[in-house]
Amino acid sequence: MCSNSDLIVTITHGSEKHKLQVEAEEDHNEPTLQDMALSVEKVTGVPLASQKLIYKGKSLKEMQQKLSVLGIKNGCKVMLIGKKKKNVKVQQYITLYSLREAYKGVHT
Repeated sequence: MCSNSDLIVTITHGSEKHKLQVEAEEDHNEPTLQDMALSVEKVTGVPLASQKLIYKGKSLKEMQQKLSVLGIKNGCKVMLIGKKKKNVKVQQYITLYSLREAYKGVHT
């Protein structure tokens, strides 16, 4: 449910678009960049540390800054750059496969 302090923004990540409701933490009266980044992580799978959020050509970096101070309002579009977190098992398989192929190359 959207309260007066919540915002709806559109996050674009590559060819994907996500409508995102950004809610303020209980100790804030309006959402901060960190609130939005955490919501972005849940929806897109891009970890907070890997996110680069861009609004009107500017990289957003001050996580405690209120979205209203950054000029972000209901209906705004924010671009996300960053890679989704890989499945650990898939990553381990890729590493093992690469090692196996390297071993074959050395011992053939």
